Amino acid sequence: MGSSSSSEAVELARDAIDAGATALVLMPSYYITLDQKEIYNHFSYVISKVDADFILYNIPQLAGSWILPETVQKIREEFSQVKGGSRRAPET
Repeated sequence: MGSSSSSEAVELARDAIDAGATALVLMPSYYITLDQKEIYNHFSYVISKVDADFILYNIPQLAGSWILPETVQKIREEFSQVKGGSRRAPET
């Protein structure tokens, strides 16, 4: 699920669930450079509003931001429906 708006991401996620999806891939808001707190807030908002399992997708080429391992860990500790995530590390 990707959108530059958290509320739109929720709408898209709910549409996917209504169409039969049981799990969703969630990425940070795209085309907007977010810090880790903003990524966390976006993920938390979407996950808390949608009854589904999630995989967090790290795609900085589109999102403009890396999802750091610490952020993924914090989200996974708080939301049991997060089942995994991409593990691509930032290029140095």
